Amino acid sequence: MPRAAGFSVIEAIVATTMLGVAAAMLAATLGVLRTFRATAEARAASALAAGERVATLARRPCASGDTAGSERLGRAITRWGATRSGAAWSYAESTGAPGGGPALVLEGRVQCPP
Repeated sequence: MPRAAGFSVIEAIVATTMLGVAAAMLAATLGVLRTFRATAEARAASALAAGERVATLARRPCASGDTAGSERLGRAITRWGATRSGAAWSYAESTGAPGGGPALVLEGRVQCPP
């Protein structure tokens, strides 16, 4: 008996299953990329804000008291503090990544103005 043209039921089921698996993998990848993008945006915003705070500290006399604060940057929260240490400020900042990823920690020293 000659074989009919077209796909068998088994071939159609296998093809459909493969398409479903590929679609699920693509959806998972897009979710991971969205999380990476949110983390990168939060870290970039944190780095810009930290640069502004360091510039402010560079103009702040050492006679001023220690300073600290926190703020929301998009979906992330950043906490920072600066303490006087001799003729310089010791600066530290920590920004929690959205989704619970590892925190971005920035630390450094800034000379007090003359």
